[in-house]
Amino acid sequence: MREIEEQPPSLAERVKRSPVTFALAAINVAVFVYAESRGSTMRVPDLLRFGAVEQLHVAAGDYWRLCTSMFLHIGWMHLLWNTYASVGWCTVVESVIGKRRFFLVYVASGIGGACASALFQRVTSAGASGAMFGIIGATLALRYRVLGSAAAFVRDRFVRSNFVNMAIWTVIGLTAVRMDNFAHGGGLVVGTLTTLAATSTRPRAAWAASASLLAVVVTLAARPGWTPRGDAAEDAAVYATAYAHGLQGFTRSEGRAGRLADLACRDPATAACAQAGWALRDSEDRETRDHGAALVDRACRAGYALACGDRPLPIE
Repeated sequence: MREIEEQPPSLAERVKRSPVTFALAAINVAVFVYAESRGSTMRVPDLLRFGAVEQLHVAAGDYWRLCTSMFLHIGWMHLLWNTYASVGWCTVVESVIGKRRFFLVYVASGIGGACASALFQRVTSAGASGAMFGIIGATLALRYRVLGSAAAFVRDRFVRSNFVNMAIWTVIGLTAVRMDNFAHGGGLVVGTLTTLAATSTRPRAAWAASASLLAVVVTLAARPGWTPRGDAAEDAAVYATAYAHGLQGFTRSEGRAGRLADLACRDPATAACAQAGWALRDSEDRETRDHGAALVDRACRAGYALACGDRPLPIE
């Protein structure tokens, strides 16, 4: 008796079964191609131009970076690995919880990862890894629903294997390859919680709780009223200078320069505030020059005596 081997689904069939997964992968590729055609995704100024997340930029008002950063990747290898991994993990979760809920879990995880990155470190970060770890969290949450108890969940070989793999990736990210482990952790937590909400017997209350938690995390990442000190304030002034004059590969942007200068001047009696004000005061744009003069005057009146003269001093 002859056996008939089951043929694996074609690419067209896989796309039909998991359209959101492949649409997200296509967006990642399209964003990467667009960014590479107008710069380099290996350079910080271009990454920031195309939507990477960075603590000071978010605090200065670029809140949209908490969403856009998940669609931007740093180099071809980063893009290819995340795209390959996303197809493997995401298609399963999308088939189980449906297109709409999968999309919400994915995006919420990506935002959660970006928020964790902006909260706990001052680096430029991009990529779908936060969302991907959220999908791993979703897979574990679905496994918990199937097993039905915490005890069975802890004993499960599949669950243990995934935790071991995540631990290995975390160690690699700490020692060998530069990975944003904060984004991974934030995405994992948000993905787990939103999937538990999506599969809850009381979905409305669970979704409301998840949305409220994400809103709190976004607010914390936005840092309303935060006053940067020391190196953070100095970095804000450096960014303001780069944007005001288009230095070091940064595209000139008076608006962003002004917002970062204002961030540096939340403590006005500092060299950082004076430096940011001087940078704006030397701009070609009249409104920006007036803004800079006001910040220098503010630093002077706040007690930073060097701002009361005419010569700017560089930040060391």
